[in-house]
Amino acid sequence: MRVKKVSIGADRYIHKFKRANGTIVEVLALKDSYDNLAIVQPTLPDLTWISSSIRIGFGNTAGPLDDGKYATQVNGYHWVKLEGYKMKKISPEYIVKSVLSPEGELEVMAEGNEG
Repeated sequence: MRVKKVSIGADRYIHKFKRANGTIVEVLALKDSYDNLAIVQPTLPDLTWISSSIRIGFGNTAGPLDDGKYATQVNGYHWVKLEGYKMKKISPEYIVKSVLSPEGELEVMAEGNEG
């Protein structure tokens, strides 16, 4: 299966909140907000802060990895996203010249469906 290579971009900072009905909301945050968590907890009206995290960004917009794309880390491992499946980090041998091997495809699918 052919996949398109994108670059690894800037990190993304995420704050996770919980609504009164139990649903979870993830909000992009600024690095300063993340760096100051020990001093100031994030707040949003009618939401309870649960946690914050740093996620790897992809492409020029530092957004999530799109379907049918992959990015390669300095250590050679690839992050791959296939339609309907969660993003998965796989071994270098699974992608050669932008072709995802059948074994690599099975590795991504083993991560499970989105949602």
